[in-house]
Amino acid sequence: MFKKSLCLATLAAGLLLPTFGRASTATDSADISITASVESYFEWASGYKASDSALTIDKDADWAGGTGTSASHIGKPGDVITTTKNLVVHTNTDPVFTIAPSNATSGILTEGGTNTTLQTSYKIVAGSAGTITASVAGYLPAETVGAGGAFDGGSTFTLTHDVSGLSDINLKVQASIPAGITLPKAATYSTTIKITATWS
Repeated sequence: MFKKSLCLATLAAGLLLPTFGRASTATDSADISITASVESYFEWASGYKASDSALTIDKDADWAGGTGTSASHIGKPGDVITTTKNLVVHTNTDPVFTIAPSNATSGILTEGGTNTTLQTSYKIVAGSAGTITASVAGYLPAETVGAGGAFDGGSTFTLTHDVSGLSDINLKVQASIPAGITLPKAATYSTTIKITATWS
């Protein structure tokens, strides 16, 4: 009798023990809205600082069309020499370029000793990536003041940028002996200009 009672008591005690199963997990979440922005940007490719030789057009190496001892040189009246300077830009927008003089020569190729000048003209055209729309077609003379001149504020060159973000433009310069001058001084003629890009 004792043993039977003991067994029942043990069984009853076992039934009264709590059951430890897997606990349920509660969750909650929150949505986070994230924004970022990219502005319109423009920058010249590296190597185009004012002190860099990439911005030099050399009298002996970079011109063509002359009949002197080098095709880079004007050899007689009627010679017209031209040069092209390729400039690479990084941009995600369509900048507008203007050209302006950057020293006392007013953007006109000038012989420093006598102030003798060469007829000097400019234009900007597309390179291999991107397209250019010019407000005035053709070469624009540096000597012309106002509308149609190279340095008139209305003479603009708009770049439609390449979708890769890497575009390039070509600055083209033309030089010749001015009309009416038959004996220009044999010398080096020089000038300095700047190209400005504006964008929004």
